[in-house]
Amino acid sequence: MIACFPELDIKMDDIWIYGTNIYMLYEDIKNEYGCDWVKYNDDIDLPYVISKKKNMKELRYKEDFINIILVFDYERHDPRFSVQKIEDMQKIFIDVTDMGKLYINYPMIESYQNFKSLPDNEFINRKILETLQRGAEYKRLVQNESMIQNLIGFKHKIEDTLHKSFHILDDKIRMECCDRILNISDDKNLLEKLHEVLESVICEDELQTAKYQYKHWIMNMNYLNKKMSYWGYMREI
Repeated sequence: MIACFPELDIKMDDIWIYGTNIYMLYEDIKNEYGCDWVKYNDDIDLPYVISKKKNMKELRYKEDFINIILVFDYERHDPRFSVQKIEDMQKIFIDVTDMGKLYINYPMIESYQNFKSLPDNEFINRKILETLQRGAEYKRLVQNESMIQNLIGFKHKIEDTLHKSFHILDDKIRMECCDRILNISDDKNLLEKLHEVLESVICEDELQTAKYQYKHWIMNMNYLNKKMSYWGYMREI
């Protein structure tokens, strides 16, 4: 999202990774403000709760932020799941400029890949069986059904092979190399363009293999036919 929409001017440093789920957040709020926090407290300070929990050097407060947006998975399979907890959170967190606004991925983040076609007119009505209890089960379901998962995963596929197959261990160099490959926007002299990207980071013995492998993958993705880079194509998708 950040790469496809640079005009949003969001960096990963702007995002706090809470590291657990909405039901644990509910417990953290309750521990800080008491069991009746929903009924009696209309001034929950989430940045304070989270920065305190994460033992940050400097505690943060909601006044430090213009907007507070919460993004969590529904996660019906969690043993702490409760409809009441979800309703409590939805009742309190309704304003981005105050205590924050809550958005819930149903059933979890992988739902953004769960398109069987484009457009998929049934997406909005798609439901997941309650018996599908473990998160991994839903992820496998999406993997089997999704027609865009390969597109979304293409960046990770390239980065993984740069790391594991071609031994580019420096994170910054690997990410820059991946980004340059994904920014190629036409197939003219594609091998030469890939050579230019890879020659300084992959040893000569593996360079030919890498170039032809990435050329094959890129041509199979078909975005160059539209005279678009991967990022431009995914922005359209």
